[in-house]
Amino acid sequence: MISFHELKRSLSDALTQFLWDQWVSIGVGGSTRSRPVPFVVDPEALVLATSRFGKGDARLFGEALDWLAVNGRLMGAQKLKSMHLRSDLGESRLLQAMDRYLVERAPGSPVKLLSFASRESPSPHLSEWFGESSFELRALSHRPDPKEAQAFLFKMRSFFGINARAEIFTWLLLEGRSGHPAWIARETGWGPKTVQVVLNEMAESGLVFVTEGERERRFRINHDDWTFLLPKGKSPVWWSQAPFYEACFGLMQLLEELEAAPDASDAARSVKIRGLIPRVTKNFVLAKQPERFDALVQLRGTELVEAVASETGRLITGIEDRHALLTAVSIREKEVRKPGK
Repeated sequence: MISFHELKRSLSDALTQFLWDQWVSIGVGGSTRSRPVPFVVDPEALVLATSRFGKGDARLFGEALDWLAVNGRLMGAQKLKSMHLRSDLGESRLLQAMDRYLVERAPGSPVKLLSFASRESPSPHLSEWFGESSFELRALSHRPDPKEAQAFLFKMRSFFGINARAEIFTWLLLEGRSGHPAWIARETGWGPKTVQVVLNEMAESGLVFVTEGERERRFRINHDDWTFLLPKGKSPVWWSQAPFYEACFGLMQLLEELEAAPDASDAARSVKIRGLIPRVTKNFVLAKQPERFDALVQLRGTELVEAVASETGRLITGIEDRHALLTAVSIREKEVRKPGK
């Protein structure tokens, strides 16, 4: 019999290590990466995902808090708020507890970073999730290294400022193709109106080019003009992480539902799966992984239940491998660095 409890635990473990390696790649101290991170880290998505998937690792939370106390000023507070309010990313009460901790323990840090989440008074305490675990700010975290491909977004933020312009330019440069504002907004986590305004302003410089279509305007840069900004010998890869985490969260919810009814028939499980899987599949498509779970729509009963277990196992393997998550991205993106596309 399929153990959805074990599947959920294995997925949780894989995601926790995935988060660990990203934090280390942008400056968390005293730790080593288990595997390379083959994409540019989105720090706002990382914070929110940590509040969802990192609750089982008190040490991870302690190091994340230490990094925020040292480097919080490098974060986009408005983007963090917008991403949280527009999605299932981030657990509100835990974000409130993180905000309370930073206000109390790190008064010199940007204490308004997570203030949008604080609605309860007083805010909950981290002990609600971690017991009496003591989080000491060791100040061992360091600033993201601008020479590292994973920290490329921080390099652009230092150059352009912590705003939508830095991310929009990063997307145009690393994707190497044109894009319309709505898509760039989904990819970067900024609002569509903000992205539209910024792109129009950037186009006035003559350095961002506009292609007029029948229904939309598409924006691009001449990639070859800007390669001097890229780290030497390294090729940063853009990967939209927020949809991936949302898809994983939806899958975790599905596995919890299946775990909660171990004696249910496969027919009953199939009904539950069919109600929840479309949203999961949609977010994997937005994360440039359209092949994940997409074949399930044609299945019923036992076949569907077994396919969910099989696809979850394949996802866990992909998370552990890292590069498998980008397979659908890497080949295509290298082929589209042409001015007219």
